[in-house]
Amino acid sequence: MPGPAMFHVCERKEDFVYFAQTLVQQNEKFENVNFVGADRSAALKGFLQPLKGTVLVPCTKHVRDNIELQLNSLRIEDEEKKNIISHIFGDHVNCKKGLIDSESVSDFHDKLEILRDKWCSVEKGGEFFQLLPDSYQ
Repeated sequence: MPGPAMFHVCERKEDFVYFAQTLVQQNEKFENVNFVGADRSAALKGFLQPLKGTVLVPCTKHVRDNIELQLNSLRIEDEEKKNIISHIFGDHVNCKKGLIDSESVSDFHDKLEILRDKWCSVEKGGEFFQLLPDSYQ
């Protein structure tokens, strides 16, 4: 279930810090939230400052868009791009799960190792895998 939302006109780090501080003041349990889902705005990182150990998890759409851009920049053929996207995000039409559907951290890393070999053989240099930021992993 979605939690609190903030609507803004400007994207200033101070506004996000203030929003998080206000939420913590209203409910101290909020300070211990494990994950916050959002886009990758630099200002949004201010939201994490008042929270203890909270991890920013990028939304699936932004991650998918970034991965598709990376695949295009590497000139990966369309069929292979489709396969890689399916490996990561699953195939909902055929009810196949992807990397993002991992059940645990170890399950994720196991799947990632299998995919690393497939991806490196497709683009012959491992560039795509190396381009994946830590937040995707």
